[in-house]
Amino acid sequence: MKILSWNVRGLGRPQTVGRLKNKLRAINPRILFLIETKLSAKKMEMVRRKYGYENGIDIGSMGSKGGLSLGWRGNSLIKLISFSSFHIDVEVNDTDCGNKWRLTGFYGNPDARGRSESWNLLNHLSPSNSLPWVVLGDFNEIANSFEKKGGRRHSERQMSAFRMALEIDHLTHSFSDHFSILLDTMGVEKFDPKGHFRFEAKWCLELNFEELVRDWWFDSCEDIPNRLEQLGQKMQAWNKNRGRAERRKRVCLEDRLDYLYKQDISYDILTEIAEVQLDLNLEADKEELFWEQRARVNWLKNGMDDRIFSLVGQRVTDCMNANLTKSFSEEEVCNILNGIREVGDINKTCIVLIPKTDKPKTMSQFQPISLCTVIYKIIAKMMVNRMSDILRDCINESQCAFIPGRLISDNVLIAYEVLHSLKMKKSGRKGNFALKLDMSKAYDRVE
Repeated sequence: MKILSWNVRGLGRPQTVGRLKNKLRAINPRILFLIETKLSAKKMEMVRRKYGYENGIDIGSMGSKGGLSLGWRGNSLIKLISFSSFHIDVEVNDTDCGNKWRLTGFYGNPDARGRSESWNLLNHLSPSNSLPWVVLGDFNEIANSFEKKGGRRHSERQMSAFRMALEIDHLTHSFSDHFSILLDTMGVEKFDPKGHFRFEAKWCLELNFEELVRDWWFDSCEDIPNRLEQLGQKMQAWNKNRGRAERRKRVCLEDRLDYLYKQDISYDILTEIAEVQLDLNLEADKEELFWEQRARVNWLKNGMDDRIFSLVGQRVTDCMNANLTKSFSEEEVCNILNGIREVGDINKTCIVLIPKTDKPKTMSQFQPISLCTVIYKIIAKMMVNRMSDILRDCINESQCAFIPGRLISDNVLIAYEVLHSLKMKKSGRKGNFALKLDMSKAYDRVE
C-alpha cells in the first residue's frame, strides 16, 4: 500500500493542483496526506473528493497558514484516533500486509517559539498505542546540522528531539519548495533495464536531442527494423548517462542560485539569477513531463473511473456480442477464399513506400502500404464481415465516411445548409459562427 505526503504550500494555484493530480495518477496512493493546504475545511473536502478520495479528514487553515487533509480509498481502511491543527492520528487496517499499524500525519509549528509544543504533542502521542507507528509529514525542523545550508546553526537540543527512524523515499518537486514523501509498505518495484524500450517525452526538451537522433540513425547501415532496435539501445544508454549529469547539473544550479542571492545586488547579478532560475524551471518542466507521462500510463493501467463508463450508453446488445464471439465456421472461411497454402508467420508484414512524386525527397512524399500474408488477410476480412453488421448501431450518425450505407458527401450538404442559414440571418441579438478545421493526419489531408 502506498501513502503519499506533501507540503503543497497552498492549493490555490492551478499549477500546484495540476501537478498534484499528475502525481496521484502516476503513483496511485491509497492514502494521501496534504500539509499547508491554506484552504478552509469545506473547500479542502471538495478538492479531496475531486482527486478521488471520498473518505477523509480535513482541518481548515488558520487564516493564511496551515491546513491539513488526510484522504483514503476504502471504507474500512482508516480508524480515526485523534486530530488537531498540527496532526491527524489514525489506525490503518493494511489488508496488503495483513496487519494493523498506526499512522500519524504531523505538521510541526512553523513558529520556532511554538516548536516545543509540537514536540510535547509528539511525546504525548507516542505511548498511546502499542501498534507499529509511522510518523510522516513536515516537522519544520532538521535532524542533523549538515542538512541545512547557510544561516545560523540549529541547537543540538532541537535536532535531537526531531530524530526518529522512518523508511521513506523523496520524490521530485516543482512549485512547492518541499519534497513529497512516498511510503510503500510493500516495498519499491525495481526498474528492469533489460525491459522493453519506452520513449521519454522529456527527452524532446533537450536542445541537442534531435541532432543526436539524426546522427544515430544515419550511423547505421542496417535495414529499418535493426536500425530502430539500435536506435532504442543508444537512446537508453544516452538516457542513463544523461540522468547522472542531470542530477549533478540541478545541484550545481541550486548551489549557484544560493551563492548569487548572497551577493550585492547589481545588474549583472540579477541577470545571472534570472538565467539560473530559467534553467531550474526547465529542469522542473522535465520532471513534470516525466510524471505526466506516467500519469497517463497508470490511468490506462488501472482503468478509467466507473462514473465515466456509466455516462456511456450500451450500443452492443447481448445478441450482437454472442454473434461476434462465436467460433468461425468453415463456410465463413470459404466465403473469403476457396483454398489457402501454408505461409510464414501470420503477423509478418512488409511495409513498402510508394512515391507520390517523380523525385521524392522527404518522407511526406511517400505513401506507405503494408503487404500482409494471406492468412492474416483471411482473419482480418472475416472479422470485418462479422463487425460490419453492427457498425451502424455503434457509430454515431454524424460519422458518414467508411460506414456501409453512409456517404461522406452527406456532410457537404449539411455544411452548405449551415452556411446558408448563417448568411440568411439578418436580425436577432444572438449570432452564430462557423469554424473551419484543417486536419492532416489519418487520411492525408481534410479541409
